[in-house]
Amino acid sequence: IVKKDLNNDNLRLCHRLDRNTCGLLIFAKSNEIENEITNAFKNFEIEKHYLAYVNNYKFNKLHDILEDYLFKDTKTGFSKVYKEKVVASEKIITEYSVLEQNKLDNYAILDIILHTGKTHQIRAHMSYIGHELIGDSKYGKNEVNKKFKKTKQLLIAYKYNFKFNKN
Repeated sequence: IVKKDLNNDNLRLCHRLDRNTCGLLIFAKSNEIENEITNAFKNFEIEKHYLAYVNNYKFNKLHDILEDYLFKDTKTGFSKVYKEKVVASEKIITEYSVLEQNKLDNYAILDIILHTGKTHQIRAHMSYIGHELIGDSKYGKNEVNKKFKKTKQLLIAYKYNFKFNKN
């Protein structure tokens, strides 16, 4: 669909965004560049930044790096975060910085950097610390989503930092 919309058969999508997440995508014009960028994502040479609108403006820290464990239940498609490792869980690292706090409407806007990239990592991790994404029907709160009149999570891939080796 994207290739058709861009009207260029030579473009190759180098990564994906989760359903209901919007934002920047990276395309390549050749197989060689596609492989380079795909490998750079796998090797964390491209730092992904997301804007996230979350419930609850109060944070103990305005910047933190969260390290926990995520277990994805393949039967339900639901991921759960644990402080300690459990069977079949994987370590997740999510960094956030609070960009704005709105006391009146009780929400905050965060810059989130993924240091690991697991399914539903941001959504599950933010919910785990009591800051559910606004509009998230799976990990969020229905009353919050209704308050803000949102049916899709407010999570936007907005910036990529390229950290390629100079060799």
